[in-house]
Amino acid sequence: MTTAAEHRADHDLFIDTVRGLCQDPGARRAISRGRGRGLSHCADAHSYLAEHVFRHPIRKYAPRAHYTVAALIAATSTPHTPDQPPPDTPLHAETAAGTPPPLTPASPPAADPHPRTPTGAAGGPADATAGTTASGPAGGTASGHEAARVAWDAWHRRSDLGRTLAEAVLRHALAHDSATRRLRALGKLSTDLLHPRLPALAKLLDQAGLDTDFAVLLDDLVWWDTDRARITSAWTLSFHLAVGGDAPALTDLAET
Repeated sequence: MTTAAEHRADHDLFIDTVRGLCQDPGARRAISRGRGRGLSHCADAHSYLAEHVFRHPIRKYAPRAHYTVAALIAATSTPHTPDQPPPDTPLHAETAAGTPPPLTPASPPAADPHPRTPTGAAGGPADATAGTTASGPAGGTASGHEAARVAWDAWHRRSDLGRTLAEAVLRHALAHDSATRRLRALGKLSTDLLHPRLPALAKLLDQAGLDTDFAVLLDDLVWWDTDRARITSAWTLSFHLAVGGDAPALTDLAET
């Protein structure tokens, strides 16, 4: 039984793992061949990804999402996570002043106010830290709930696909109408139809010099079949907020 926070921390760990694998040109080519394809067409990638996905207690319940994101990372010009150091920099270095630190395997959240387990996973979600104390953002102590809120806020301040598409519009790499049509179209697709559409979009964003936050995308793909309406709504909202000017985080809106 795992919380949403544990899932998110593991997404960052998986992205780090794929980044490491992609330092080998052969592995990178093999993994990238699976972009947009189902697992039955990812034979080349299995030798690099299978042990990291199918033998993992969390990832094994959403293998296609992990393979798809790994292939997208392998196909980018510089496969790394926004706001996190590139492979030749010590991981989890201190972020720029004023930038909320992303969730990383080195600092997983203690709890999450909205725990959940992917469809098909054994058991239900659990919050093992309820009633405990954890380090607070200022170095003191905070309740498990407060620590969970800090982690939740940090995660939701990261860029989802909608916000990244907005950046493409602001950089004139994509027309506003084209971006909104893409968002509407993607939101109507099942997993089997969505994944083949992602490589072309990821390539467009990469060519525009934009870094996709693959951990956030992975989280959305993991929950796509069960939470598509919420994810699509979040993408659309963050897109329109971002193209309209300084975009507040979604968590800011919840408090106004």
